[in-house]
Amino acid sequence: MLTKLELSPGELNKLNYERYHYPSAIVQKRLHSLYIKAITGYTNQVVCQISGAHPNSFTQWITIYKEQGFDGLCRVYHRCDQSLLENEAVSIKELFTQQPPRSIDEAIIKIKEMSGIERSRTRVRAFMKRHQFRFLKTGHIPSKVNTTAQKNWVEETLKPAIEAAQNGEIYFLFMDAALPIAIGFILQPFLCCLWCIKRVFIKASAGRNRINVLGAVNAIT
Repeated sequence: MLTKLELSPGELNKLNYERYHYPSAIVQKRLHSLYIKAITGYTNQVVCQISGAHPNSFTQWITIYKEQGFDGLCRVYHRCDQSLLENEAVSIKELFTQQPPRSIDEAIIKIKEMSGIERSRTRVRAFMKRHQFRFLKTGHIPSKVNTTAQKNWVEETLKPAIEAAQNGEIYFLFMDAALPIAIGFILQPFLCCLWCIKRVFIKASAGRNRINVLGAVNAIT
């Protein structure tokens, strides 16, 4: 006997759209199966043959939809180790925002100290990436920086100079060493590594001639 899943036109339209556009493939399969059941009234066995769903899972999906609606059907419960980390996600993100760990191993230790949850390096790394943490090189700022003096210099010196250059009164150049002057250009080869059976030698100049180069950019042209 064919039994239909009675849904309103609005519910059918939502299922029909989301079964192709919902961002989770797992949820798409659930919605697709329920949509087939609703519009055809086929038995659960036939619906599962069409959609590739397991009969037990499909029966559970129908129950969830009837009790919790569309939102309940869209909930995806991961394995325990993942869901426990996600339960502590807000606290972990707050901790790591204030005290960024230097490595995944340190992150594992801090998570365990804070929540009692201990997970593998693979799981913790995936958690970090999932929550937008990236392994980035730190930057630095001068310890004696005077932002007030800098702003005054921009207003009183830099901007008037740029205006004078725009009016053709002066040439205004930004200039710096093309390489740090302490290093400069050295006429010597920089050796790399090669996959070879016997070590390879290349010819090099006899001396260490150093060339310092300055580069300049015209601020107007």
